[in-house]
Amino acid sequence: MELPESAQHNFARAAELGIPQPEAALSAAESLLRLNCYSEAESLLLPHRTKLHNSPTYLKALLRCADVLRHDHYLLEISQDLCKVTPDDPVARNNYASALLLLRVRPEEAISHTVDLLRLLPDRIEPRLNHVAALLRLGRL
Repeated sequence: MELPESAQHNFARAAELGIPQPEAALSAAESLLRLNCYSEAESLLLPHRTKLHNSPTYLKALLRCADVLRHDHYLLEISQDLCKVTPDDPVARNNYASALLLLRVRPEEAISHTVDLLRLLPDRIEPRLNHVAALLRLGRL
């Protein structure tokens, strides 16, 4: 969906000015994400990292920005934080394993997550793909 130029300008301006209240910034960022305005959403989210670092909603929104914008410098940290905050969420664990593999760090840790996920979700392809990627990374396949 293509946004009118005036809307794009207003979103960019809002992101530039920021929103001082963390919850309001998160709400606005979620709206921007629905409009595929990832850079603007990220600009609203990042200043509130210390206050919202335990919020799964915040971490998921920021992770989405990092993924789409390819901001690998914090992708791993955010996916790890989300995994810590929601340890029983298989999607969060799989995303963390994906980040480990994408950034080519700690493939052994990725395997430990994927093995657990394979037991929990034997019919899902995502953990299988990550597991195979981790095994390949370690030279076990």
